[in-house]
Amino acid sequence: MYDDIQGKRVLVVGASTGIGYSLAIALSNLGAALVLASRTTGSIVNAIDEGRISNAIVISCDITNSDDVQKLVTEIEPVDAVCFVAGAVKLAPKHQLKKAFINSQLDVNLVAPIEFLSSLFRYKKLNDEASIIFTTATARFNSVHATTPYAAAKNGLVSVVQTLAGEALLDNMRVNAVSFDYVSTRMTKDIVGSSEEKREALTKEVVGVSPSLNAVVPYIYLVSKASRWMTGQVIEADAGRRLSRVVHG
Repeated sequence: MYDDIQGKRVLVVGASTGIGYSLAIALSNLGAALVLASRTTGSIVNAIDEGRISNAIVISCDITNSDDVQKLVTEIEPVDAVCFVAGAVKLAPKHQLKKAFINSQLDVNLVAPIEFLSSLFRYKKLNDEASIIFTTATARFNSVHATTPYAAAKNGLVSVVQTLAGEALLDNMRVNAVSFDYVSTRMTKDIVGSSEEKREALTKEVVGVSPSLNAVVPYIYLVSKASRWMTGQVIEADAGRRLSRVVHG
């Protein structure tokens, strides 16, 4: 089903840990030519040395640093797909939301991906029929405790997808997003640990915490031509948690 991924050049932004790391391995196994970008690259280099990832270019890049982004974009060859997986969530209750903290969450989760993508367009680094994939989260409508700026940023990405999809269609490109509930990664441990007792019970006992290996499947589908009719869409991959909350309260 995904044979067309072989030989495709795919840029994964945020490839050093969690979903991005698992996605890099999965795409490598499918024969993609990879450009792997991350602020830290040690884990990616180790995976290459150990033979888990092949045919990959590794570039150190802080997506919130405009100079880093421009350097990366000017160096790489045009890509057939770009997966924005980089992001960060920090917890702060409603009485501690100050401008610097709010801006830091908006910057890494919303502003930086938009700027990065704009650079790819500006330097003509997206091939014809390119697939552009953002990563959002069900926190944008699930009222996850102490994540207001993060949720706002992730909700903003949905608007980016829906508005940009029409514009990109003129260039024969597709723009979509994958939305997750809790995925078991190093970044989400604080959130899962800080959840209300009831919600934590739902996460652990009713539907479980999604492993990052399962989380890569929607990206693979959107990179592939199998999804060629998909644009302006958000794939909700939440392991049924939203339904569980409705049923169990």
